[in-house]
Amino acid sequence: MGTRSQSDVIGVVLLTVIVSLTVTATGAVTLTEWQNDLGGDPVTDIESELAVDRVELEHFGGDELNASETVVLLDGKRTIPLEEFDGVGDQFVGGMQISNDEFEPLAGDVSLRVVHEPSQSVVHSETFGLEFLLLVEGETGPVFMYEEPSINYTLSDDAELTGSDATVIDLDEDDSTITGTRTGETTLTADDGEETQTIDLSVIEPDELGVTTVETNALGSDRIELTSELTELGALDETELFIRYRQQRPVEFNGKPDDNGDEVIAHGEFTEDEDPDGYTHDGRWVHDNTRLLPGTNRTYEYYAESQVSEIVATLRSEPETEETFESEEFAIEGIGDFDFIRDDNNVPVGEPFEITVEYTDDSEEVRVYVEGQHEWTWDNTNNIGDYDELYFSTREGGNTLRLVSSPTIGSERTEFVDTTDSATSFTGSVSGLQPDTAYFVEAYAEREINGQTINTTGETVAIQTEKLVETREPTAVGAESVRFEGELLESLGETDLSFVVETPDGTEVANTTAATGLDSSRTFSTTVHGLEPNSSYVYYARAVESGGAAPKITGTGQEVPFTTDEPVIVTLDRRATGPNSIEVDGELTNIAELDEMDLSVRYRTQRSVGFTSDPEEDELIGAGGFQTDPAGYAHDTWVHDNTPLYPGTNRTYEYLAGSDTAVIVGALRDEPTDDTSDSNAIDEIGDWDDFIQDSDKIPRGEPFEITVEYTDDGEEVRVYVAGELNQTWDSSENIGDYDELYFTTGDSGEPPEGLRVVSAPTFSEPQFEFAETTTTAPTPFTAEISGLEAGTVYAVEATPSGRSTTKRSLRPARRWLSIQRSDSSGGCDRRDFSRFTAYSHQ
Repeated sequence: MGTRSQSDVIGVVLLTVIVSLTVTATGAVTLTEWQNDLGGDPVTDIESELAVDRVELEHFGGDELNASETVVLLDGKRTIPLEEFDGVGDQFVGGMQISNDEFEPLAGDVSLRVVHEPSQSVVHSETFGLEFLLLVEGETGPVFMYEEPSINYTLSDDAELTGSDATVIDLDEDDSTITGTRTGETTLTADDGEETQTIDLSVIEPDELGVTTVETNALGSDRIELTSELTELGALDETELFIRYRQQRPVEFNGKPDDNGDEVIAHGEFTEDEDPDGYTHDGRWVHDNTRLLPGTNRTYEYYAESQVSEIVATLRSEPETEETFESEEFAIEGIGDFDFIRDDNNVPVGEPFEITVEYTDDSEEVRVYVEGQHEWTWDNTNNIGDYDELYFSTREGGNTLRLVSSPTIGSERTEFVDTTDSATSFTGSVSGLQPDTAYFVEAYAEREINGQTINTTGETVAIQTEKLVETREPTAVGAESVRFEGELLESLGETDLSFVVETPDGTEVANTTAATGLDSSRTFSTTVHGLEPNSSYVYYARAVESGGAAPKITGTGQEVPFTTDEPVIVTLDRRATGPNSIEVDGELTNIAELDEMDLSVRYRTQRSVGFTSDPEEDELIGAGGFQTDPAGYAHDTWVHDNTPLYPGTNRTYEYLAGSDTAVIVGALRDEPTDDTSDSNAIDEIGDWDDFIQDSDKIPRGEPFEITVEYTDDGEEVRVYVAGELNQTWDSSENIGDYDELYFTTGDSGEPPEGLRVVSAPTFSEPQFEFAETTTTAPTPFTAEISGLEAGTVYAVEATPSGRSTTKRSLRPARRWLSIQRSDSSGGCDRRDFSRFTAYSHQ
């Protein structure tokens, strides 16, 4: 037992202080002078109490002691800084009681001194006579232990030790160990002839605790609550209760296909030098070894370099480890290897796409979605509900598909809730989480016994924190500016708000602050300038806590796509005003919220391509490659012209047919292409259905012309071979519905004896003729173009002159601006009815 004592030395010092104060009252000397004479040592009245494993100090008056400058010496060799005592602040002051039990237990006569280190003065000193020492695993009791292994005890030499129930424990006095022989309770007793000490021992099973997760609730965008129940405490006297939680986030790939360190095992390689990086299938599997949990979604990102024949998948009942990844033995019965998710017609190529796996709350179904579209369900016909654990795998027959992003669960974090000595329900909360984020939460109970930990975990459940901010539809969408709208759904104390604008490929083009330091929910908006006309973007609202430590709570709203407006100019008519001049009429029908703009007409001269053998420069590409003598592009299937056809113009090509040319076919496309394995024709035309010329009528040994005429009204395309009409595509092929059209010819003959294009028309760089300046509203206008070449074909259009009030270049949606027609609802028909006009002087 501890004893309390007050030092006689302190009493003398206090008497001296009283006398000194009396003298001071007479004005003979001051307290400061007296302290200076003694060297400034502190004068403090302290009482102490010491037990074998605990020391207590109480300050009754006198000087304050700086905790960082004061230590307690036990037995002359154990030093405890005063600042490590419970209950002390920066200063140890009058009326304060403090304690410490963080030291090895003591026995016998022990000295205790309180030392002020700067002055090296002992402000308190006492010696205590303690009982003899009995410790089990460094504890004075009670002690819990297992049947195995043995634990150590410490006993003073002059004492004897007995156990009340020898069937529960076995004492080995030679090794000073105790071994539990069966579960039960006993009392360890030590006797030195004068005193006795006891320690209660409980021999327990390792699995003593039971805990159940009852309910989870999202309390806001950064907080969750978990209600649980401690159902079993066993023989333990108490246990600590916790919430354990982990955040779902993308995994950081370690780049090692056969190393499960990132919880992904792949049969292929890691494409470290390609963008995006990821794991390939190599004709077999990529396994995700993060367990699917009921009530959660897991979204994976894949990338296909080229066309994928198929994507298949399976569910496994166990992880695929480094030792087993070559096998497929863990696929659950009833599924097998090959359940189709998507075939080659629907797999995106050249851009990332998502596969989402949804595991229902009732554990009865697993659903698979590709790009948000439901593709597959495993349900009770596959006995999904019979499996405790499920894992997801994909397979591809080739080597073009790779996994580039996979979700995993972040590092485990624990929040203390309470300590209890009985079975009980308990509720705890966690704050500082990220908004609109999935977390996996579980109840957890733990008690450390003899250096080992007894613990138990409740069911893992998923919960989504609430949104912090929402993105609304934009307003006042102009050609170069948009007003963005958002809503802060709750306050984080002080919150900064902004809008982020990106291109569809994720490139950030603007990040604009809307408000700072907001302390309540509200709507917010701002106008962003400097965007490109007729361009597609996405934007989202963003909220970040103003203060707080990193990582700061950050919420983002959903991405909202939008397209900036464009000034709409219609080309109305053209007239010949002489052998070298024409007039062009146009009308500005929509100024797209610009303050003002300039108007003009631009024109281009049609001429023949001078082939360079560079498909990008020539705007032609042939499956048979570039041939010489004469120079041109061989078919060997297809030759594509990537210069668009313009309504109201003719395009004349020159061909040369060899002995292997069997038939000439044609097709129209709605976009440029570099894929020569296919005609890429619009659906209504197809690949080989439209004959332009059969073998009997193909001129041999000399060049011949094919002319493509696109009518003024944009409704027909006519094809002439050597001046004879051979083919017409019209409203039955919905020609008028396409924004752009391009011409393709086909021949199965092999080069050099197959068909080749030896001359093709193109257009020169556009020239501008200024029409009107600083227009502030829709208006008609006319421009006259002079100095033209007689007998030459031109393409003309009305257009912006290329600058706005901000002096930035306007970028049209396509190479030429389109007509926009109001539909019956007052909206805008976005189909292209461009009036590209041509004039040929006769």
